[in-house]
Amino acid sequence: MRGTAATVTVGLIGPSRIDFMRFSLRRSRKWIIRRFHCWYSPMTSTGGSDSEPMPIISFYILFSQKKRIYFRGPLSSFVTKRDVYMAGLEWNMKVCDIVVDGIWMWPPNIWSKAGHVLQLFQPTLKEGVRDKIQWRSKEGSMVDCVVSNMWKDLYFDHPVVPWYKLIWFSQGIPRHAFFLWLAARERLRTLDRLGAWNISEDKVCVLCNNGVESHSHLFVECCYSREFWRCLEGVSGIYNLIMGLFGAINSWADLVVELSKYNYGRSIWSVVHRLVFAAGVYFLWQERNNRRYGDNHRSVVVLARQVLELIKLKLMGLKVNNNNQTRRAAIIWDLEVKNGCFVAKSDSVDDGW
Repeated sequence: MRGTAATVTVGLIGPSRIDFMRFSLRRSRKWIIRRFHCWYSPMTSTGGSDSEPMPIISFYILFSQKKRIYFRGPLSSFVTKRDVYMAGLEWNMKVCDIVVDGIWMWPPNIWSKAGHVLQLFQPTLKEGVRDKIQWRSKEGSMVDCVVSNMWKDLYFDHPVVPWYKLIWFSQGIPRHAFFLWLAARERLRTLDRLGAWNISEDKVCVLCNNGVESHSHLFVECCYSREFWRCLEGVSGIYNLIMGLFGAINSWADLVVELSKYNYGRSIWSVVHRLVFAAGVYFLWQERNNRRYGDNHRSVVVLARQVLELIKLKLMGLKVNNNNQTRRAAIIWDLEVKNGCFVAKSDSVDDGW
C-alpha cells in the first residue's frame, strides 16, 4: 500500500564514527510492529574500540489499524506513560499528527525530558512513498539495508589475502577449508609454537621422527609428507602441482603463496586442485594427531587412498559442463558425466588406489 511516509534516522554510535540507519514509516491502515535499536560503544569503554556495543535506545513503534505510538525500553525510563497522558497525547495518534514541516511537535513536558534523544530522529513525510529501510553507509550514501552493506561499515577493513581463492570456493569441503585457513595463517598448534608457551613436550616430528615440527616441516620438508604429496599427484591427475614447486620454495608460506598465484576459475581441474590440496593438509594434520596422541599409524599409501576416496565422493553429484576437461577428469577419477553431473560408473571396480 501507498501513503504518507515518515522517515526516521537511527544511528550506530561507535568510538570513532557514527553510522546511521534510516527508516521510512508509512502512514496507512496496515502497519506492522517495527523494532529499532540504536547502539553505542563509549570512547571510555574499558573494552577498547572492539568492545561489544551497548543499547542506549530501544523502542517500539507500533502501527496497527489504530495507528498508535508506543515507546518501550530505556526511553520509557524518563518518558513514562503518565507523561504521555499528562501531555494530552492519544495512543492512537499517527506520526503526521506530531510532525509539522519535518519537525517534531512534542509537548513541552516530553521535550524537556527527552528532547536530547528525540532530536536525533528528524522525520520526513513523503506522499505516495512505500515503506523501506535504508542504511546510511560510512561514505554518507543511502544504500539498501542488507547484511552485506552493514558488514562493510561495522567491521574494520582488512587487506585481501592472496590465498583466499585457494581456500574458499563453493565446491570446497568446509572442514578442510577451515584447517587450511588455519594452516595458511600458521595458527595450527605445531610444537614449535607450543614451545613458546613453555610446554615441555618432545618437538620431533612424529611423521618422520626427524626435525622439529613446524608448519614448514610438517607440510613441506618432512619426507613422509613429500611422499604423500607425490602419491596424491600421481593418481589424481594434478601432476607437479605441488611437487613441482618444492625446488623453488623454502617454506610452507612460500608454498601457499605460489599456489595462490594460479588462475583459479570454474574449470573442473581448478576445483580438483584445491580439493586435493585442502584435503591433503587436513589428513596430514589428522595423521599427526593420531600418531602423537594415539596408536593409529597409517602408511602414505593408505592415507592417500582415503583422501582420494573422499574427494571422489565429493565430486559425485557435482554439476559440470560436458567438455574435454570434464571427460578427462571423469576417466581419471573413474566417473562418468550424466545430465550435467559426475556420477559413479555402473560397472566401476576397485582401481587399486
